[in-house]
Amino acid sequence: MTNGIYLCSIECADKHFKSSEAEATPDGIDQHEPGAKLNVSFIEKSPVKPSEVLMAGAKHMEDRSVTYDKPDGERSMEATVNAFNAVTGNLLTEEQGWLLMALLKMVRSQQGMFKLDNYEDGAAYFALAAEAGANERDPAGACQS
Repeated sequence: MTNGIYLCSIECADKHFKSSEAEATPDGIDQHEPGAKLNVSFIEKSPVKPSEVLMAGAKHMEDRSVTYDKPDGERSMEATVNAFNAVTGNLLTEEQGWLLMALLKMVRSQQGMFKLDNYEDGAAYFALAAEAGANERDPAGACQS
């Protein structure tokens, strides 16, 4: 086995401790009960590539266009912030709604085990925030990158 990060299945011989995913290296397991007899199987973990995270986020948006039957993809944020504003009396914008969702994914990314989906969705939400921000604050399209 090469040095690197692996996904592994860990099961204590007396079945009191079980984890379906944990990070480990061939030299040792990062998290285990001291003195426990463990059955461990390793699967090499693929490296995370930023371009693949962005492409996966784009794919999620494409999939949602089918799920929600909208040609341009899922676009429920405007209706969501309008309802939120009506209930609370606030003036949240569509862009701010998407930013809130991106922040939610940022917070979730720091809790528990690593979950790539948080980063993929966060990238997609930030892209949707860019679209909403351009529509709200630059409707003539004068500002370019």
